[in-house]
Amino acid sequence: MLNFALLILYYNMLLYILSIVGIISVFLILSVIIKKYSVNSSKSDHGNPDFALKNDDNKPVKKLPDESIRKGIPAYVDDDILKELNEVRLQLKIEKERLSRHLAVLKEGVALFSPSKETLMVNKNFIQYVNLISKKTIDAEGDIFKLGFMKKFNQFLDDNLTEGKVFSGDGIMEKIINVKRDKRHFNLKCIIFSDKSFEIIITDETKREKNKIIKSQITSNIAHELKTPVSAIHAYLETILQNPDLKKEQKKYFIRKAFGQVQRLSQLIADISTINKLDYAEEFFKLKEINLHGLVEEIKINTSFRREEKNIRFFNKLDKKLSLVCNRELMYSIFQNLVENTINYAGEDIDIIIKLLYEDEEFYYFSYLNTGANIPEEHLNRIFERFYRVDSGRTRKSGGTGLGLSITKNAVEFHQGEISAKNLPKGGVEFLFTIKKISFG
Repeated sequence: MLNFALLILYYNMLLYILSIVGIISVFLILSVIIKKYSVNSSKSDHGNPDFALKNDDNKPVKKLPDESIRKGIPAYVDDDILKELNEVRLQLKIEKERLSRHLAVLKEGVALFSPSKETLMVNKNFIQYVNLISKKTIDAEGDIFKLGFMKKFNQFLDDNLTEGKVFSGDGIMEKIINVKRDKRHFNLKCIIFSDKSFEIIITDETKREKNKIIKSQITSNIAHELKTPVSAIHAYLETILQNPDLKKEQKKYFIRKAFGQVQRLSQLIADISTINKLDYAEEFFKLKEINLHGLVEEIKINTSFRREEKNIRFFNKLDKKLSLVCNRELMYSIFQNLVENTINYAGEDIDIIIKLLYEDEEFYYFSYLNTGANIPEEHLNRIFERFYRVDSGRTRKSGGTGLGLSITKNAVEFHQGEISAKNLPKGGVEFLFTIKKISFG
């Protein structure tokens, strides 16, 4: 019985051992199969290192470089999304280059900054203006926020770049300051955007400020010049009205004087109108081809009576075939005003000589001279200024408006030329000026 029991026990142990071995064998076989499957799958999906996954449409998904993860882009994106990303990046690059080119040609100085005051973009005018305003010299990498004139902006920036600061309205804040350095005026504007980035714009207001002063002076001069003939006309007419018993000859005298002042007033208004057009409405002056010799001959004829009174001879030495493209009204004003200036101030028994000195591919070079009195040297460089008078009393008596030579200068500049005057050694004044050649072809 004992042997039989032992036999049963050995038999059960054998079955148990065989079961354990079977189970282990099954696990070994399964592990080999799984490993083999994994290797094959890796070869098919990872044979190309750029493709590790597939999307829902069974399309390969491209793995991006590791740095893309750090920029917030998923490590794996499909080809369509990657293409769109590349197109967006290319468009952003183009827009940035376009913005850079735009900033480069601006007259203003412009700089863009991050919320931490890092320079994102800056144009050359900004650096130039900053160096003009500041006593220190900085380059594009310099810290402008340490400069003295930036103190007002620093406080403004510190108050509005703080965490939790919320902008109302259109989501921007701005501050403007004005700075004056060595007779130059600058306007500085700081604009903070809703994302806390900001820009600083510097505008050179020197020319505008100068124009404001000039306009103020011109307004004052015009009022003064208008007052003179109006007062004279008023006085002459008042004399006639208050003295009905005046002799006929006396009435004619006062009427003639009043008429002369009316003519002067009309000329002054016409000159002011021409100056304003040259300043603000050059498009009113149309160009056409004219014969310059014929135009000067017309002036010679129109001034003949006044010239004969002072024995002023007129020599038009321009070629009879000389034609040029210009504005006829302004070209007439150039020579007419020079002749009028000679008649009024140069004296008697003198010559006027007009000639073309030479020409090149770009310009005609003209000379207008008279053999009369010199202009005092201290006044020579100012005779083209508006309402400037060498001798104000003598000028008013001669009927001048004080705008003739200024109109001449502006008319020459309209034709892209320059004009200057010089005294002649033996007496007289020569005006030298250029007129740019223009072709309709």
